[in-house]
Amino acid sequence: MAGTGFDAAIMANTPEELKVRVGPLAYVVSGLRAMRGRRTRVTVTLDDGAPFRRRTRTILVGNSGTLLGGLVLMPAATVDDGWLDVVNLAPKGIVGWIAVAARVITRRRHGHRRVEHWQARTIVIATDAPQPSQIDGDPIGDVSELQMRVDPHALVVRVPREPAPSAPDPG
Repeated sequence: MAGTGFDAAIMANTPEELKVRVGPLAYVVSGLRAMRGRRTRVTVTLDDGAPFRRRTRTILVGNSGTLLGGLVLMPAATVDDGWLDVVNLAPKGIVGWIAVAARVITRRRHGHRRVEHWQARTIVIATDAPQPSQIDGDPIGDVSELQMRVDPHALVVRVPREPAPSAPDPG
């Protein structure tokens, strides 16, 4: 996963010593602190489509939709379908965050107008002002644009063959 906004701010602002002391709970503490931030405007371009504007707190792209703790953020994401999944979260206030959390916990793809999902092979996210960003949970600093694409057949995965069924014992 890669993204910009709220999620990247959590990654960047979670102290290492807190992670050591309380483990994954440290991200929850950091997330609660970051919830009061403002939404920002982004321009999203999917494949060769026309760019469109959105307000967002965080926009994430990935081919795996499961977060730490088993939370499913992108229910349709699979690593081998050739698509990148995109989720835009734009809650407004505490009620919005509660509704978004309920949608994530129930693993529903639809259910709150401030949660949007798309799929594409090429994605460009341009922000009006530089935003904290992350790749695979590692902060990369503030950026104004993220460009992501699927490179078909770029990864070769080898798995062992299943052993041949053994012949029945003739005796």
